[in-house]
Amino acid sequence: MMWHIQTSARTMMRLTAFLIANLVLFLISAVSVAAQETVIQVNAAEWPPYTKPGLKHQGVIARIIREAFLESGYRSELNFRPWKRALIEGQQGKVDAVSFSVRSPEREAIFLYSDQLFSMTRYFYHLKNKPFDWQELSDLEGKTIGIDLGFSYRPELEEMAQNGLITLLEGRHARNSLQRLLTGRIDLFAMSRDYPEYVLKTEFSPEEANQITYHPTPFEEPEFFLLFGKVNPRATEYRDAFNRGLAVLRQSGRFEQYFEESRRGDYLPDK
Repeated sequence: MMWHIQTSARTMMRLTAFLIANLVLFLISAVSVAAQETVIQVNAAEWPPYTKPGLKHQGVIARIIREAFLESGYRSELNFRPWKRALIEGQQGKVDAVSFSVRSPEREAIFLYSDQLFSMTRYFYHLKNKPFDWQELSDLEGKTIGIDLGFSYRPELEEMAQNGLITLLEGRHARNSLQRLLTGRIDLFAMSRDYPEYVLKTEFSPEEANQITYHPTPFEEPEFFLLFGKVNPRATEYRDAFNRGLAVLRQSGRFEQYFEESRRGDYLPDK
């Protein structure tokens, strides 16, 4: 009788362990399936070569965003909106994330920020036949400088404009500012190399593009982040998932690989 009881007890323990193990596997599988079924909605403005419909992978940053989420088991898709609308929908929780923005006190009150997505080094573009040199901000006095609408720049630049030392002229697109540079309406255009180089390559003739160059002294190097509206109860979950995937892309070398491909022109529509 005692042997029968001990055997039954061992059998029950094995059965219990088996059931617990299968329950754990089921829960892990259920969480994984739930993550895969979740499609994270990301608003993005058109800022080539980073994000733009029609480019391969919709641009280099669009590819990085999608693959970072995939590394953590989430699918995502980009919705292209005008920048202000993209930001408002993110703030209201109508979408899960917004690509991409610098830090600001106003936005930090509304959004969670990812780890640094990327940084861009900005330079001053000018005409080759109008030599330009600068080392200090005072060297910019008297200049009319083109800036892109919706971008944030060093506060000192706006202070100089407010004090009448320089003139800032906003353009809705890099194309507008580069055209103004060619026609002499502005002296300089402040922007990272990726953006105007893409526009010069795709929207200007080789003769026009060859008239424009940039000064090698960097003006600033802002950092950009993916934003997650705090109103979304899953904002922290999505932010952390993105950060994990982004780290994998960096460590594997794919992050730099994708930027190199983009700069080679591999993501242009005719490729």
